[in-house]
Amino acid sequence: MNLVITIIAALFLYTSNPTDQDFNIFVRDTVQSNMGEQDNALVKLFVGGMLTEAVKQGTYRKDYLFFSKYTVDTSLVTVFRKDFPAKVEFIGVAGHFFPLTKF
Repeated sequence: MNLVITIIAALFLYTSNPTDQDFNIFVRDTVQSNMGEQDNALVKLFVGGMLTEAVKQGTYRKDYLFFSKYTVDTSLVTVFRKDFPAKVEFIGVAGHFFPLTKF
């Protein structure tokens, strides 16, 4: 019985391992939601798209079959915010993303 549960859990984690596109959508939605309600919807869409494209170019994914680790090179952000880390890491598992780096 334990073997069946383990196989089912492994299959679920394998099939729900987030892709690069899932991560890009997560970044875009996170940026747009953090911009605030006062901003224009068109501005949110534009800035979210630009930042998503920049993050896409600087993101490295390591696939571990059941989850993925995403490392984002944020060295350009450190030019504007000195307290921001040079890289930000996330774990993607079961369709969700969890930050490993405080920022």
